[in-house]
This record gives sequence, structure tokens and C-alpha cells, in this order.
Amino acid sequence: MKAYSTGYFLLRELVRIPYHLFYRKISVVGTENIPRDKPLIFAPNHQNALMDPLAMIFSTPKQIVFLARGDIFKTPLLIKILNFLKILPVYRQHDGKAALKKNNAVFDESVDYLEQQGAFCLFPESIHNPHRNLRPLKKGIPRIAFMALRKTDFNLDIQIIPTGIYYQDKDNSHSYLQIKYGKAIPVSDYINQIQENEQKAMAALSVDMAPKIKPLIIDIEENEDYDLIENIRAFFSDKLMQQFKLKISDENRFKMDQALIKHLKEHPIKQTLKDEIKDLISKIETYKRPIESLLSQKSIGYYLWKIILFIMFFPIAVLGGIINLLPFALSKYLRTKLIKDPQFTSSIKFVVGGIIMPIYFLILSLLSLIFIPFYGAIMVLFIVPITSFFGYYYFKKLSLFYNLVSYNLSQQKSELEPLKSTLFKKLNQLFVEFKYSA
Repeated sequence: MKAYSTGYFLLRELVRIPYHLFYRKISVVGTENIPRDKPLIFAPNHQNALMDPLAMIFSTPKQIVFLARGDIFKTPLLIKILNFLKILPVYRQHDGKAALKKNNAVFDESVDYLEQQGAFCLFPESIHNPHRNLRPLKKGIPRIAFMALRKTDFNLDIQIIPTGIYYQDKDNSHSYLQIKYGKAIPVSDYINQIQENEQKAMAALSVDMAPKIKPLIIDIEENEDYDLIENIRAFFSDKLMQQFKLKISDENRFKMDQALIKHLKEHPIKQTLKDEIKDLISKIETYKRPIESLLSQKSIGYYLWKIILFIMFFPIAVLGGIINLLPFALSKYLRTKLIKDPQFTSSIKFVVGGIIMPIYFLILSLLSLIFIPFYGAIMVLFIVPITSFFGYYYFKKLSLFYNLVSYNLSQQKSELEPLKSTLFKKLNQLFVEFKYSA
């Protein structure tokens, strides 16, 4: 496998367009920490199934190789496709002894790729983790890195790049995504340990990687207070930004969340406050109200202007909804019936919206040639995606607006607002000693 493939480059650039449309904003931080002329192994957290590899692919100029379960490499055609996509197999004990022997050839190919100054991406947690934290790291990265060193007589200067992938809302489109690269870890630092005891060296490198990755993500300890702290973060982060006169932005929110979580770790929450927060959250969940409904405080002018806009653009949104009913239904079917793992929610939305729907648009355009001239079919090819995109976000925004209005007009507000007000006062006390520096 070559470190650079023109075909792979062209495919990546083609898929890059819908990928960037899927997110409201993508921020890539720390690219200066990625050496340009050395073999690399990226080590990111793994929260979001297919979207995590895509985040890596589109945030670095390197053509990254991934490792996948060997049992999916079944037919010659599929093997060719996966190899073209720079995905190599790794076989495990339950695949059988014959399959395990194939790993030698795979590892030889991996070393060859690294010798070409290529880049690998291995998720050190090994499985995706829905929570905002880092699970214990496995030994996959040390095993591959040390094997490559031995096969090259310790002459390969492999760099491990700690990486943090952060999603504002991992399940939905039009949200914020941040990929953050930390300072490289030279594998050569472990040569003496490898020569003394390779198993201990693997454990040491795994232990050393975790504190390099954690500052790049939102890391809430996995204990009985996880949900509590996650809810405080959602409720209170913007208020703290206002308190410190910071611009409310995605980047500042990430930094504030990190500082807030650190503060809560150093200042344990009293049980009475825990109970009050849980009571409020329980009522919110009972009433099925999104948090945005409780936090938003808008003027009458805001509501009137939004109503005018929704009325004006309603016909276009309905047209987009009708035209794209089939792919929208397919997305829902895949998410609710076929693939029930919630970690694949945004992956399915992206595949349907970014890959299947463009093909669907092209088919509609070709079918329209039966009824209208060629130039009309070209117009269909442009108009249909626009109405689709517009209709999707229109109804998404309309749903949020409806929840906001219905909450403000409901009796639930009279019950929840005093609880929220009391809660914020007590949370303010919790953050009396909170200090923040950008």
C-alpha cells in the first residue's frame, strides 16, 4: 500500500463537501503538532462510530490507514474496496489460528506504510464510548508501534499524536465539531524499556497516552455523578461565559466546560444540591422539554419575527419535505429498525444525507428528462438539493421554536421556573470560588 493514492485523494475531496455541510462549524486545532516528515500514529478518543474516522480523514492532509475487524474481509471485491479506502484487517483469537497467521502479512504491510512516512489511526479505547470521557486504553497502539520498531532495528522515528474529537451534539447535524491535536509522543523514548521488558513498555506507553488525550476532550469521570455534572455543564456553561464577559462561542464553550468540570471535581457537590438538580432534570424529562426551552429568554419582537419567517418560507419547506420523503424515511428506518446502536445515529444520517441523497437527486433529474427539456433537468438537479437542505433545517428549527413557545405558554413554566431560579442561585454559590483564565 502506497502512502499516497490519487484515487483516494479524489474520493476524499468529493466526500469532503457533504461532510462539511453536515456540521455547522468544524474547528481543527493544533495541526502544528503534527510532524510532516515522520511516520505517525494518531490516537483519538472514540465517541461516534463512523464519524470519528471521517473527522480524522478530513482534518489532516495525510492519507490515514485504519485497522478493522478481519471478519469483514470476506470477498475479493470487498477486500479490494477496503484496501482502496486504506483499511487493513486485524484478526483476533476467535477468528481462528489460520486467520491469526494472516496478521503477520498485515503487520509487514503496516511497517512498510510507516516507513513511507505514512500515518495510521488507531482508537486506543478500541470500542466507541457514548460518554464524554476516556475509557481505559488498550495496547493496540504500543503493539503496532513496537513491532514496527523491531522490524526496522529501532531506526523508525514513529510519533504518536494524541487527538481529541469533541462533538457539541454527536447525534445531530448542524452542530459544532472540534478536532484537537496534542504534542507528539516519540516512540523512541521507550526503546530502553522495550529491550528490557516489552510488556511493561506497552503498559507504560498506554498509561502515558491517557493524560495526553484527556486535556483535548471533555472528560467527566465515569461515576454516579456523571449525569449530574453533564447536566450542570449543559445548564451553566453559557452563564459562566457571561459572568466572565467572554464571547459566547463554540471554542470558548469548550474551554469553559473543561474549567467547569475541573472545578466540580475539586469542589464536590453537596447531596442536597444533587437532589434538587435531579428533581429539576426529572421534571424536564417528564415534560419532554429540550433544555433550550428552559434557557432561552427572548423578546416579543423575536417571536414575531420568527413567526413571519416561518410563514414566508413554509411553502418551500413543504416542497422540500415532499420531494425528499423517501430518503428521510430511509434514514429513520435505518436508525430505528435496522441499526439500533445509538452510536451510529449521526453516521446513518450522514451516509443517507451525504451519499444516498445526491444519488437520489441525480435520479430525479434524469427522470425529469421524460417530461421537461434538458436545461429544465439541470435546474431540477440544483433546485431539489436546495429545497431538501432548506426543508430539513426549517422543520428542525420550527420544532425548537414550537417547544420554546409552548413552554412559555404552558403551566409547566410556572412549576419549572422557580425550581430553575433556585437552582441557579445555589449553583452560583457552588461557583463562588470558580476562577477562569483563557
